[in-house]
Amino acid sequence: MACELEWIRRRRAFFNNHVQGFSHVRGPYLLWLFGEDGSDLLQVSLTDEVKEERLGTNEVYYYTSRSHPTLVKARWLFPEADVMAIKAVSGEYVVIE
Repeated sequence: MACELEWIRRRRAFFNNHVQGFSHVRGPYLLWLFGEDGSDLLQVSLTDEVKEERLGTNEVYYYTSRSHPTLVKARWLFPEADVMAIKAVSGEYVVIE
């Protein structure tokens, strides 16, 4: 039981610091027994190690490694979720490939 409670604590701390968008599903494994919600999609905000490439005069393509430490941690803490990287640009969030 201590492992599950620690997992929930880490999930919530990560969620409060990095997640900008989500959708609810039942919590993974036995976490739902403790009242923990799950998510089938997490939008994780990244601020570092994001590269950009200009594709023309108005288009910018943002990308990062799939092994970005924040994304790896998100996948580990939220195994039920598809993790999407996003970045704040001029007050709006854009998807990072």
